[in-house]
Amino acid sequence: TETKQELYNIKILQFGSSTINIHNTNNSLYYMSPELISNKYHQTSDIWSIGVILYQMIYDNLPFKGYKEAEIINNIKKLNVELPDKTHHSHISKSVRNLIKRMLNKNPFKRIKVEECLNHEWFTGIPNANDNEESDSPKNDKSPKSKKATGGRETRP
Repeated sequence: TETKQELYNIKILQFGSSTINIHNTNNSLYYMSPELISNKYHQTSDIWSIGVILYQMIYDNLPFKGYKEAEIINNIKKLNVELPDKTHHSHISKSVRNLIKRMLNKNPFKRIKVEECLNHEWFTGIPNANDNEESDSPKNDKSPKSKKATGGRETRP
């Protein structure tokens, strides 16, 4: 039997090989960026894939689905990411929602860059002016807070 540690051992692979043969991708198709499906790699293509993984970790679902390969491809290329309703996911912070939206931007030139990801409020716990689309920092709350990468939940020391 697998231990708990083995169950949560995540390995991210196949990013480079997905450009070689997209017609033999099996499940990796779900993680491919719109431009990669069109055989055009961009430096932010991997950010898209990590955004899909983050979405899946937070919401326990994939952002773009379909019954057939053609439907999945069409959804990735045409649909904008829809985040689940806040009423059913009230524990998910605005900060992580903002990060996912920026990672899954269809335009690779407008997609968040690696440096911006690493400096994003969800990772640092420090509000950033560039993350203002859905800021997670209360305006008048002066109590000390620290955020950890715990699915965007706030923790108090």
